[in-house]
Amino acid sequence: ESGGGKTILYPYYSHFLILISFTSSLNPIRRLATFQTIRNCAIDNKLLQHVKKSANDLIERLLLPLVIDRPYEDHEKKGMPSKVITKNNLLCKAAAVRGSVRAIPDTSNHDNNSALLEDAALKKAILETLVQFVRDEEMRRILDEKRTYVILREVTLTYYT
Repeated sequence: ESGGGKTILYPYYSHFLILISFTSSLNPIRRLATFQTIRNCAIDNKLLQHVKKSANDLIERLLLPLVIDRPYEDHEKKGMPSKVITKNNLLCKAAAVRGSVRAIPDTSNHDNNSALLEDAALKKAILETLVQFVRDEEMRRILDEKRTYVILREVTLTYYT
């Protein structure tokens, strides 16, 4: 059997690590394709075992585009990736200056993909990837430790209420 995910992950795991680095690309088409490819890799249970090796970095990169400018409580921040907390603090400060809650584009910082919140296809790919991750008990534990559910709650409250 040969498929797209197996070509990426086998025989060289380093291909997947390179793929993860494209999540912060300034090219929106490359960024979207990267998130969709990661989603497709997460569908296969055997491939998901390899994804776990880089789960911490991958989850951080999946969560960065979902961070919004609603402040988190101190107990909610415990366990969150540091880049997520930093981005949230920056967005909250910018919102205080602006006086409104919304994502602001910042193309000068590769890790700040808040402009991606406006891209429904990208949000969908990220959420579908997270859904694939929760199929696995160990990945559910990792997502819980990284406080993914807190971030998703805030996104839901902001955009769907």
